[in-house]
Amino acid sequence: MNRFLLRVKNILVRPREEWKVIQEERTTYRKLVNGYVAIIAMVPPLSAVAERLTFGRGIAGSSPLGQVLVLNALWYFMIIVNMVITSAVITAVVFSKEPWFSLRGLQLASFSFTPLFLVGIPAILPRLNWLFYPSIVYSIYLLYLGIRTMTGAGQVKAVARAAVSFFAAVLIIGTLSGLEYVLESFLVTKVQ
Repeated sequence: MNRFLLRVKNILVRPREEWKVIQEERTTYRKLVNGYVAIIAMVPPLSAVAERLTFGRGIAGSSPLGQVLVLNALWYFMIIVNMVITSAVITAVVFSKEPWFSLRGLQLASFSFTPLFLVGIPAILPRLNWLFYPSIVYSIYLLYLGIRTMTGAGQVKAVARAAVSFFAAVLIIGTLSGLEYVLESFLVTKVQ
């Protein structure tokens, strides 16, 4: 857990240096998914449950707690699936000659989108939802820095690859999230 927290702190506070460490470290899919993605992916669903329990509002609104827990467990699973899809998109754009399941693509996706995962914590509090927008900008910046470090691309090329990767992932993930919402709505009506 200390290693996880140190990585989160470093990617947020000193990202240039941390991308160099990430580039040099030897890791595996299992270590990356179990040691980082699976942990950080818990933040949004747990934040939603905390928001529901604390304020009686949020994504699930005033739904019974059992439904809230089931929907957030499904959301957690979808976040991990979305990370794999995002890493495939980043790999296709940034590392076009590598297979779609490139470890470097998963590293870029996982660490770049750390702010988007963590913004759920302060967003629990009323009137702090606006923090989502700066977290998007910072995530794109982290992706840009990661691309520059891991590929040696120049500024213009890294900006273009980061923008294309981010917006392609948003389009694909947005579509899948819409389908997830339809599935969740269907499940809620069947459970009631």
